[in-house]
Amino acid sequence: MGFVGNLFLLLNMQNRVRYIVSLPLTIILWFLACGLLTGDLAGMYVHAHPAPGTEIFSEGYWYGIAASCVYLLLSFMLMGNLLGYIRGHYPQRFDLTRDQRTLIVQTMIFFIWLGGGAGVYSRIEGWRWVDAVSNSYLVPIPYFSKYLRHLT
Repeated sequence: MGFVGNLFLLLNMQNRVRYIVSLPLTIILWFLACGLLTGDLAGMYVHAHPAPGTEIFSEGYWYGIAASCVYLLLSFMLMGNLLGYIRGHYPQRFDLTRDQRTLIVQTMIFFIWLGGGAGVYSRIEGWRWVDAVSNSYLVPIPYFSKYLRHLT
């Protein structure tokens, strides 16, 4: 849900989908993502609570709480933006520079790189997904750094 909401926001910022269509869809999808994630976390808390003294919640649980809070906060911020548009304070189009558009696309590609790389690592190596995310981020750095060193 969250990825599709991000995709609609990206398409709006690239002027591919109208503002009045993409922003409400992004808000709704982010609220749904927040609700689904909160439901999963609540179910985890109730039905799979760790044994006191010997177990704790994993970092994935706490990342989920952080992600749910971020989705909720950003949904409210976008609602404020939409209200400003409806009241006539903001134009319908984003006037982004080429560099800003490139940054948005690079951020989405990085998200796909982390998620896809983590999926490959966790599947092939049998790792937990959280460990695989850190490796899909850290492993390419030494490989590419020897090539980037020559550019400076």
